[in-house]
Amino acid sequence: MHLLGPSLEDLFSCNRRFTVKIFLMLADQIIGRIQFNLTRTARYASVNVHGRIEHRKTESLGYYESNDG
Repeated sequence: MHLLGPSLEDLFSCNRRFTVKIFLMLADQIIGRIQFNLTRTARYASVNVHGRIEHRKTESLGYYESNDG
């Protein structure tokens, strides 16, 4: 795998401090990834909830799925 730049360890080992520029770039990346994960998780959770409700409706009518394949 080709690296696109220095690793965080390489950047941190230089005087054991991050520059303000690197710190702000890291903060921007972290916030963006957290927001992406939170919005993506909400969509999948919504789909799973609807799937379970539909499954319960069919069970209440007496239809059950067999696991025999």
